[in-house]
Amino acid sequence: MSRAKRHVAIIRPAVEGMSDFLHCLVLSPYFQAFIFDEQTGAGRGGLPKNRMDRIVIALPPRAEQHRIVAKVDELMALCGQLEASLTTGETTRRRLLDALPHAALAPAEMRAA
Repeated sequence: MSRAKRHVAIIRPAVEGMSDFLHCLVLSPYFQAFIFDEQTGAGRGGLPKNRMDRIVIALPPRAEQHRIVAKVDELMALCGQLEASLTTGETTRRRLLDALPHAALAPAEMRAA
């Protein structure tokens, strides 16, 4: 079995305290689209460093970076809550649907109770 080659690029911020903002940026649709569009190779799995160096990144002032990161964290927490709520709702829906045939087939006096 052949092993797939993996390459990793390490992004080291030139200014301390930018790691959280850069992490959000790397996960953003803007950055992901750039990476996808610039990939090369038969399976489009490679991104040469000289192409990686061409991505334009606008860096807002540090206070704005912190505000953006805080907002992303807040929205991700809301997404987690929504997902948990949907899972709970789906579980409740399944239980109700499972109980429906039993309730419909129960004798009339049991349903009235």
